[in-house]
Amino acid sequence: MNCRIGVCEWSLPVNGPGAVGLAAKAGFSGLQVGDLGGAEQGYPMNSPAIQEAYLQAAEEQHVILQSLHPYGLQRAGTMLFPTDTPQGQQGMQDVAKCIDACQAMHIPILMVSSFFATLVRNEWDLDVFAQQLRFACHYGADHGVRVVCESVLSPARILRLIEAVGEELAICYDTLNPIRWGTGDPAQEIPELIGRIDHFHVKDAPFDLKGYAPLGEGRGQFLQTANVIRSTGYSGWIISENYYTTLAAVSGRDFLSLARQDVAAIQDAFRS
Repeated sequence: MNCRIGVCEWSLPVNGPGAVGLAAKAGFSGLQVGDLGGAEQGYPMNSPAIQEAYLQAAEEQHVILQSLHPYGLQRAGTMLFPTDTPQGQQGMQDVAKCIDACQAMHIPILMVSSFFATLVRNEWDLDVFAQQLRFACHYGADHGVRVVCESVLSPARILRLIEAVGEELAICYDTLNPIRWGTGDPAQEIPELIGRIDHFHVKDAPFDLKGYAPLGEGRGQFLQTANVIRSTGYSGWIISENYYTTLAAVSGRDFLSLARQDVAAIQDAFRS
């Protein structure tokens, strides 16, 4: 297969440098790291000691630090404030700190998202979010870091966001989001957006769409969507965002066995 397989740090029971070893044990070759709390925790990802611990673990375990996602930033909501407001200035500072951490850790991508307090609900939100993303993209370009955005926006609004920000903005496409949020069909959206997609998130959910399910065993149309992705010739990262601790609690199985099952499912689905 041509695609590489990674996992979100928050899908594992341990966050921090210890997550690198768990990702490797499960069979993932990449890790999308979080921000360990970001501003509320004093920007731990900007600590040289923590950066070195991640880098050492990644080298020893042969795991690529694929991207950094400021998990706390989407909950703060500061990226939905204009850049000339105190809240907006805080958002820009937090983004800059994340990009500085990416540069120091040789992480090529900052992946921001529009969920929770940063959920874009209307045109005002979209315009303000575009302001923040323009700053992020410009600061990122100056530091060798690409900015990628995940959302539940329709393809038309995603393309409008990219037009407002600039062509340097790429997207992370989560294959379950349109199904879980009832906003669209991934089989139709992916071909329309494929040229803008930097990487994919994959996860599955039970038929009531609450919680999570092993890939291919729920309502997430994983196999059908994988076939669509393969048909486009895509050869980048497939990042699992299944929550293995939640799956373990529900099923009574060990989280590593569940994660390994998903790795095998991704391998089978994307095998050339």
